Amino acid sequence: MKTASAKPTFVGKVGKTRVKGGHVVTANCPEAATAVLALDESGIVCNCNSYAEVLFQYCHSELVGRHVSQLLPQLKGVALIQNDKANPRFHFLCRVGRQFHGMTQAGEQFATTLLLNVLDTQGCGRITLIVRPTLIDQTQGAGQINRPN
Repeated sequence: MKTASAKPTFVGKVGKTRVKGGHVVTANCPEAATAVLALDESGIVCNCNSYAEVLFQYCHSELVGRHVSQLLPQLKGVALIQNDKANPRFHFLCRVGRQFHGMTQAGEQFATTLLLNVLDTQGCGRITLIVRPTLIDQTQGAGQINRPN
């Protein structure tokens, strides 16, 4: 008997995935709306979770080897590591929930917050960047950011 795979597949809009076996996961579920990128010290993606594929609209093999600034343009030229630790300014901006802009393969932008984690090891996967898309509430005026419930 064949068991259903739990690998999500892209079904249209960013933030929606369908999981085989009858389970549907949407951006309203915090666990589903979290993309995880494992990076090396120069910002190259070494690995990612399946939601990163959905969010950025790339398959896994297209994300691996890509510089993070191609996914998050505001990170172009930003050193993620300084003096063998997380860049203090970038780390601070992540901790206070500063809005960043992600970009899909099709060139569509979306608002996101980031969390940065730097491990005490060397090499690929030392840096973990957690990408949480946010929703802009048009009824509250421009610039108001609300997290998915």
